Amino acid sequence: MAAFFDDSGELDPGSGHNIFCLGMVVMPVDKIRKVSEEWLNMIAGHLRLTANVLAVNGIEAKASDLHALRKKLGNLQSLGDVHKPFCDWGLNTPRKVDALIADIWEFLAQPTTPLIYLASVANKSKTLEKFQESEYQRFQEIQAAEQKSGLRNLRRELGLYVGERAFGWLLQRLNYMGNIGERAFADAFIIGDENAVAVAMYKSQALAQAGADKYTDLPKIVNNVWFGSSAHNPCLQIADWVAYAVRNWAEKRQAANMRLKGMLHNFRGYPDNVFGWGIVAIPDQAAFPKLPL
Repeated sequence: MAAFFDDSGELDPGSGHNIFCLGMVVMPVDKIRKVSEEWLNMIAGHLRLTANVLAVNGIEAKASDLHALRKKLGNLQSLGDVHKPFCDWGLNTPRKVDALIADIWEFLAQPTTPLIYLASVANKSKTLEKFQESEYQRFQEIQAAEQKSGLRNLRRELGLYVGERAFGWLLQRLNYMGNIGERAFADAFIIGDENAVAVAMYKSQALAQAGADKYTDLPKIVNNVWFGSSAHNPCLQIADWVAYAVRNWAEKRQAANMRLKGMLHNFRGYPDNVFGWGIVAIPDQAAFPKLPL
């Protein structure tokens, strides 16, 4: 099996967003090419480019970028470097962007190739209050006093802690999918989008596989994470949209409920055990709204 993951939100405890999410899409290795071609063909149908050109040159059809493009076009705002290429390729009106976004949500809800979604979602403040209480309290005091000295390292330390926990729980769920009676696959390979916390993720996996984790040593996961650019990896872009959908639901955005509801049947554990099986809520389920079942 291949497991592609990407994040949505920020780890920094001092940022304006309190939710961080890792989304994962799991499929047999021999289905990667088919899923990638289906994604590229769907995207190309809205652009002045062919799927072959997209495959060679790369495109990052990321959730936050396309929603930001929609907003900028609707408000007649100037476009950034990320958004200009999409506009040049034909996504130059809000209606056209809406049409692509709608097709992406439909792709995620009803993939022609069966996909399994996993996610770990963290309420940063509640996670840190529960598991890093003294350090988080110190961070709040320093930030309130506007003492810049030492704050940057503490913010990074706390953010990486959240990221390590989120990744560890996600790996456990992937590992459990290989149990006899569920998927019983021989091995799982993990591919992640390039990010600034790769070292923390290596650490999280290494500690579990060395036996330092009290739940599992991840016997079904055979490699260290391979990181690559989502511009040339459609499956990473799909994982980005999964993470985006779960994060927006966790932030109680009304429209996100319907989006996640349409995808929910693809999550491990649906319909009775999505929490804990397909979506890991950190620090606990009470920190999040009800799932839109």
